Amino acid sequence: MVADESANNYVIVRETQSYVEKFLRLTDILESIKNDQQKVDFFFSNVDELRRIIAELEKVGCNVVAFKKWLDEMESSMLLLRDKKETEEELAYVEKRLAEINLKLAEEGELLAELNRMLAEMSLSRFFRYVLLFVWCVVGCVLVKYLF
Repeated sequence: MVADESANNYVIVRETQSYVEKFLRLTDILESIKNDQQKVDFFFSNVDELRRIIAELEKVGCNVVAFKKWLDEMESSMLLLRDKKETEEELAYVEKRLAEINLKLAEEGELLAELNRMLAEMSLSRFFRYVLLFVWCVVGCVLVKYLF
């Protein structure tokens, strides 16, 4: 009976050690990843395995409160990183659209400047026509006065 219990305890210890090693291996890999997007992808591809390991540890009688707390906090952190990535992508899109709009505004500004220049030339041209007409009138009056 004692031998059976001892063998059973040995199996439980080996299983516990195996699960803890798997858990630590996954967390070490996660911590070694520097790129946030890769870290998020790795975490969410392995989160079910981490939960399964925690459940197995709980079955064999381990206190898994710290493991669960770590997993919950890590999941919250990874969700924030994923949201940050999506927000950055949306911000990049908005910045691209703003750049396009600014380019169009600059083009329209150039067209408006060209139009203003043309209007100024037309106004100046009209002014010179009136001046020329005035000069011809004066010359005509002078000629009429001296010729008659």
